[in-house]
Amino acid sequence: MCSLCDDHYEIIHHLFLEGRFANQLWDWLGDVLNYPLDKSSIPNLLTICSKYWSQQIHDLILATAINILDYLALQEQAQIS
Repeated sequence: MCSLCDDHYEIIHHLFLEGRFANQLWDWLGDVLNYPLDKSSIPNLLTICSKYWSQQIHDLILATAINILDYLALQEQAQIS
């Protein structure tokens, strides 16, 4: 079972995209950007970076997405330890 929510099997898709904790983080990013995020897969999620943003905003969004994924992985590891 997922150690972050105890509701679902612990699979990558759930941990990084579908889980309650992950959804809250992605919804926050979508709200900040005022743009709906496609959370069906990580590549789809990262298509937000290919929109017509300035290079600085593109880099900021990409860094934020990578940090969210890293944070979720670290939280998962912390729960296991």
